[in-house]
Amino acid sequence: MSAGPPSSRKSHLFTEGQVVAHKYRLVRQIDEGGMGQVWIAENIDLAAHVAVKLLRSGHRADAAERLKREARVLALIDHPAIVRVLDSGRTIHDTPFLVTELLHGETLGDLLWQNRRLGLERAIQTLLPILEGLSVVHERGVVHRDLKPANIFLARLSNGRWQPKVLDFGIAAVREGIDTRTTADGVLLGSPVYMSPEQARGLDVDARTDIWALCVLLYEMITGTPPFEGKNHHAVLQAVVEGEPKSLAEHGIEDLALWAILKRGLAKRPENRWSDARELGALLADWLVARGVTEDVTCSSLQATWLTPTSSATISSFPPVVLGTGLRVSHEAETLVGDLAPTPAPETRPTTPMTGRFWEVSVRRPRRAPPSVLLWLATGVLVGAVGTLLYASATMPAAPSTGAETAPLVAPTTAGPLQPALPTEPAPPTASAQPSASASAASAPRTGSTASSPR
Repeated sequence: MSAGPPSSRKSHLFTEGQVVAHKYRLVRQIDEGGMGQVWIAENIDLAAHVAVKLLRSGHRADAAERLKREARVLALIDHPAIVRVLDSGRTIHDTPFLVTELLHGETLGDLLWQNRRLGLERAIQTLLPILEGLSVVHERGVVHRDLKPANIFLARLSNGRWQPKVLDFGIAAVREGIDTRTTADGVLLGSPVYMSPEQARGLDVDARTDIWALCVLLYEMITGTPPFEGKNHHAVLQAVVEGEPKSLAEHGIEDLALWAILKRGLAKRPENRWSDARELGALLADWLVARGVTEDVTCSSLQATWLTPTSSATISSFPPVVLGTGLRVSHEAETLVGDLAPTPAPETRPTTPMTGRFWEVSVRRPRRAPPSVLLWLATGVLVGAVGTLLYASATMPAAPSTGAETAPLVAPTTAGPLQPALPTEPAPPTASAQPSASASAASAPRTGSTASSPR
């Protein structure tokens, strides 16, 4: 990116009531900075209010390029913690402009100016949504490079809740095609107090530069002063590169766990810091939960946002099911229960967010008859067997005659004990080979009635 001389076009002064790009009527100026002005404007077609950033008259060519870059960066990102871009272009006087959502509230800088410092829990609750938004920014290959209290806006939503938002991506660095170090004339990009050591040296930067700035922000929010200070910009940069911050204990905050988190985030070498915004956010969320805090400043659940393995989909932990006999697939289920495809063991389950429609798998086992029905069936079978036995005994043919009187098949029930046959009379062929029919018939019903009688 190259810088050019100030624009040769005639300076143009924006005034209330002026229409920009034939559809944005300027209502009131609300901010002014080094690059330009920010106005409240009305979208004439939609009758809705928006914020319009217009470059200062006589802007440099690199400023126009930075505004165009900001529009492109914001168009890549859709997250509640990142200000939303609506439009961009040039006015009839060739002045670049950017249209974003209109926010109501105050910047973190305004809040710290009024209160100087925040409570530990409140400070971390406020910073966590910013960490979540920046994790999305970093996934898109973008580094903000200018995180500071003035660029964190605490928006008051219509439902009364707060939503922190990151502003001003004008010097954001994209992974490809953008110089991440300085402007063409050697001026460092960023605010010295919040610069990382590598950024202060003019070296290449990555997401860990934003991690440094966020830890500087958190340090300032809870102590009331930034970790690195100096009489001028040069002294501040020297402190950033060579100095060590005071511990939280030196500020009267006795919390070794929180200081350990901050100290690593302020490590001089990028490889010694937290690797990304999600890692830092999860540690801070865990710190809050250990103290009984369950939500951030937006009322979002810390457990759901930071402390679950997957944030986009909850996957059941039951083992995979192979479809077969007795299984059915219920297509009425709308919640994510499991995947029909084979899945790895729980310790190797991928954590990549999954999308699409998933089906609930349920098992339909064969219906069993009630125990009472089974009992009556068993009783009927047993009674039938006994009846068959008795019928067979009654119709059995008589034994062959041997010249002697044949013994009766069934002994009278009124008689005493059976008398043994006389020695001179030959015994019937079946008398010693099978038990008495009366004994068999008497014992069988008793066995059946015992098994089938309900207790």
